[in-house]
Amino acid sequence: MLTQSLKEDSTEEDPLLSSPQRPCGSQDQKFCLNGGTCIYPQDTSKPFCICTSGFSGNRCHYDREVDTMFSRRHIAVEHLISLSCGAAIVVFILVFIAYCVIRRRYTKSTKQMESAPCEVTV
Repeated sequence: MLTQSLKEDSTEEDPLLSSPQRPCGSQDQKFCLNGGTCIYPQDTSKPFCICTSGFSGNRCHYDREVDTMFSRRHIAVEHLISLSCGAAIVVFILVFIAYCVIRRRYTKSTKQMESAPCEVTV
């Protein structure tokens, strides 16, 4: 009973909380694209967009599906370039090794030919 009478006699009111955001004014209603909602965040008059699913960016102008597709292509191109460069380096090393082996054999055969006795009859 006592707690009930205290509640009835209480004159406290719930504090009024200001909204952390408010809708954009008429000048910024078309700020957000692709169905995004324009708001002014706490104590500012700079517009901000809350994007619908599938869109991102400060004005909801990026299509996430298209961005994902391009990023996948970009990654595939990077892999192709790195594999190509790696293959080119391996081929260069193999060609260099083959050149060194052939040159060494040629040098040995040239020395052997110079040191071989010549049988010339006059």
